[in-house]
Amino acid sequence: MSILEEHILKKEAEYKKKGKKNTWVQNMIENMHQCRVATHVGKFTHPDSQIAIKVISGQNPISEYVTTMSVRCMNDVVYNDAKYSGIARFLNLVLENNDTVLNQAESGNQHIREIIEKYGGDYELFKKKLKCVKTQSEPKETEAILKQVYFPVGYDDYHLLSVLPNSSVLYELSERVRLMSINRSKVMSLPESGEYQDILGGITIGFGGTQSQNISELNIKNKGNFFLLESLPPTITKKRRKYPKRDFWKEAVTYYDILNNIREIHALIKDTRNNKHIRKKIRRILYQVVDKVFQIKYELWLKMPRWVEHEVYKSLKEEQKIWLNLESTEILDEEMRDVLSVDFARWLLQSYEQVIKKDKFLMGKAELHYISKFMRRALRKGW
Repeated sequence: MSILEEHILKKEAEYKKKGKKNTWVQNMIENMHQCRVATHVGKFTHPDSQIAIKVISGQNPISEYVTTMSVRCMNDVVYNDAKYSGIARFLNLVLENNDTVLNQAESGNQHIREIIEKYGGDYELFKKKLKCVKTQSEPKETEAILKQVYFPVGYDDYHLLSVLPNSSVLYELSERVRLMSINRSKVMSLPESGEYQDILGGITIGFGGTQSQNISELNIKNKGNFFLLESLPPTITKKRRKYPKRDFWKEAVTYYDILNNIREIHALIKDTRNNKHIRKKIRRILYQVVDKVFQIKYELWLKMPRWVEHEVYKSLKEEQKIWLNLESTEILDEEMRDVLSVDFARWLLQSYEQVIKKDKFLMGKAELHYISKFMRRALRKGW
């Protein structure tokens, strides 16, 4: 007997005890529209919130940040009343193939159709109701009961940001920690079974109190408790940045400064789709690298103003001296900007070869010219 059929049989038995006339499956189908798929749920902030949105997970696994876009995680299901929590549980039921009823039904799984019809359900109505569950409408306004952040965008001007808890990522994190805990217990009881990993300093946070069913399906599944990682400023032993005596790119800037940027670019280049979204991401990362280079330039000046005027740095390239001297009265001409831009592009391509040891792509004059344009634009703007 399949997981799906076993679940429905159990529900039908409970339903008959209550003396209901129709089947549990049909009743569930008729009320499916009371549920919505979501990844970010306002009820985790306040149980009266009606805001819930869905972001497609796992679309950008190369990101250096933990977000819904970078993590493959299960969708949550929310509802208007706790009495519909059983429907949400059915939709998020994990089947033998490790996928949910919701996802499999959308893909046209024939077994789901057979079981629903076997136990008295109208499958055509089920498909219509499924669209209601999956249909998302962006909220037109926020709610006063949600947490708000006023983000400055100008003088006396703000964007109001509403912070929505990400229940899907919270659940995925808690599941991974739970599996680590199971493995730790196994290894500790049988040391020969291998090694284990552990997370120290984590805490759990509760949602919904004793009424976890009032929040969402994933909150029920996790018994109202989710694991949180420590979020503390890192303790960093800061390395002293070298002041360049001959070449800014080779001495002051290292490929470690842009390690994650290079890895992201490589992953995007490997993507065979090569559409406008991929190209836009590559441009954004290249501008980030340019920005980091300018940050290093100002960092050197703040620590030691007028350092380029010291005798020890007299061998520095002339165009670099002018560019790095924030008090210089000389203006970079077009030829100097070209030299700086090409040197920047050459340094970035060399850094790429240092970071990506295997599977790296061969870069030539076309790539050198393309990358140099980003620095040239910044220099023309007088950065």
